[in-house]
Amino acid sequence: MGLGRAAGLHHNYVGAIERGEINPTIDKLAVGLDMPLSELAVIYERNVAEDASGVRRS
Repeated sequence: MGLGRAAGLHHNYVGAIERGEINPTIDKLAVGLDMPLSELAVIYERNVAEDASGVRRS
């Protein structure tokens, strides 16, 4: 099952996200990924830290 369907999002909405036309709320992404919002935030923070330093943090 795709993220859009799992999060209850219409395929046109998902397409707009992919094209960068709109930004989804983080809570809808967490629901679609079936993970706690806090876990999604940790993943995001790790990626931001990696982008800033060039070194992946765990």
